[in-house]
Order: sequence, then C-alpha cells, then structure tokens
Amino acid sequence: MVIDAQLAGLRTALTIATILDRVLILPRFQCFKNPTHSFVECPLNALLNMTAFDAGFGSRYRESSFLRHPLVPDAVRRSISRRYVIATPPANGVDTVPASSDHSSTTNVVRQNNTGSISDDELRQLLGTDQHRIISLATLQHVRVTFRSAAQQRTFERTVRASLKRSNYRQLHISTKTL
Repeated sequence: MVIDAQLAGLRTALTIATILDRVLILPRFQCFKNPTHSFVECPLNALLNMTAFDAGFGSRYRESSFLRHPLVPDAVRRSISRRYVIATPPANGVDTVPASSDHSSTTNVVRQNNTGSISDDELRQLLGTDQHRIISLATLQHVRVTFRSAAQQRTFERTVRASLKRSNYRQLHISTKTL
C-alpha cells in the first residue's frame, strides 16, 4: 500500500513536470525491509525497473541528492519556491489543507475544483508563472493531474504504463559470518 501510494505520487509529479516543462527532483522512497518488518529508505531501482523508467522519463528527472551535488550552481540551490499544497475544496466546509506549523506564509495553498482532478491548463495558470528554478510541492496524495487533450492524455498514459514497471532488484544480503 505504501509503495503504491509512492508510485501514484511519482506519477502525479511526473505529470506536473511534463506539463510545466520542468525536471523532477525525485523524492526519497521507502521500501519494506522483511527482517525488521519496517520501512526503510531505498533507491528508486528497488521499486522500479530503471531501464524502462529511463526510456520514458530519462531526461525528466534527477536523483533526490541532486541539490547537494557540488556542481549544482548556488543560484539553482537557492531558487526554491514556497511550498505549494494542491488540494480539493472541502466538501463539508471544514478545511483539511495542512497549514504551516509556525503560521507563517511559507506555504501557498493551491485550490482546485471539486472534480477530483486538476487540468493541465489550470496547473499552468496556478504554477506556470512561478519564476523559481525549483517548485516545491507538498504531498501529492489524492491529487490527479490530467491533460485536457484526450490524445495527450493517452500518449502520457502509455508512457507511464511502459515506464513504471515494478523492479525485482534486491541488493545482496551481506553476511556477517567470517570465512
């Protein structure tokens, strides 16, 4: 369930990056570690077949450590937007959108219509004018972004289906026994 939610968020983030013609900086992922029965941080190749992923999105993403790389210019590192939250309007009048814990204006709330998805045109209108090099998004849980053009949507869906193939890669267990 956790892995499916992470992959749904990745799909949404890739959709947003494609629509805004941006490069996605991958989040950190969590995998289930059987011996400890807990989730641990893991690389994307533990979840997805990277050959398939790179075939569809190789030019559209960077690793989560990208901003820590010494060759990334300071101008890029410092050009991060305030965090955007994409959420639906409350159905019952009770606002469930996360607020900033310090009540500062560090979080922008981007509201979408109640259709359950946000269109590419609406996304461009809401985020497309942000001049920061990096647009920071909060959780993409329960957010669906779609192309207004049915042909574009079908093409993107085909790319996603071909690219988000589950991986069977597992790192070797290193034994602590001496030979």
